[in-house]
Amino acid sequence: ISSTDQPDSIFTDPIDITVKAKSNLSIIKSSLSSSVIAGENIVYNLTVTNLGPSDARNVWVSDEIPSNATFVSATQGGVLSGNTVDWSFSNLNVGDFRTLSFIVKVNNQVQKGTVIQNVAYTGNDYDDEIKVSNQVDVIVETEANLDLDKTADSNEVNAGENITFHIKVMNFGPSMARNVVISDLVPNGTTLVEVLNEGIINQNKVTWDLQNLVVGESKTVSMIVTVNSNVADGTYIRNIAISNSEDSPNPKESNPK
Repeated sequence: ISSTDQPDSIFTDPIDITVKAKSNLSIIKSSLSSSVIAGENIVYNLTVTNLGPSDARNVWVSDEIPSNATFVSATQGGVLSGNTVDWSFSNLNVGDFRTLSFIVKVNNQVQKGTVIQNVAYTGNDYDDEIKVSNQVDVIVETEANLDLDKTADSNEVNAGENITFHIKVMNFGPSMARNVVISDLVPNGTTLVEVLNEGIINQNKVTWDLQNLVVGESKTVSMIVTVNSNVADGTYIRNIAISNSEDSPNPKESNPK
């Protein structure tokens, strides 16, 4: 304030305004699919956005590997630390965003109908609050591809002599096969002599309850029959075994033998 009567200027006291940075982050999580087959992968995507009003410094993102899954890989420099995937980047300007992703493999023994749940977290130096993403739910389906191979101990047999049949089932995954059952009819022109490997006889049908087969596991069962003495020369003895599992979409037939 000054006037002609007061030549010297008069100044107000200085006002100090402290600037504080505040960065409000948001994090959105998604998966490429709402379902997954046990033994296969889930791809998760994370989008971190700075809603301002200030630029964010020392941004971090963290996501724990969900139960019943194992880490496969991560993009954008994600690092596995213990059971958590961590990302960090120095700055994120107002309005900018980062998209991150990582892949986990669902354990092949997870049961059908299991829901895999997961959330992610983010924070930065300019926000005291840790932000949590939406929860992502992925439902587990199962699929076990069984292979059934039937062999005999000889390709020729005399009428009145025995044949031993061997039936091998193998699970090629990707999921564990539960309640695996093999069944085989006694071939025409033969009489059942013995059932091995705890098979159960019901009239002309033999059944084996193998319980579970993990991925890559195989089991072999056998039965012995006698070719009836009156079977004509040149006759073919032929039949097919069948396997079932609650995790296999369709019954599997063996090669004819």
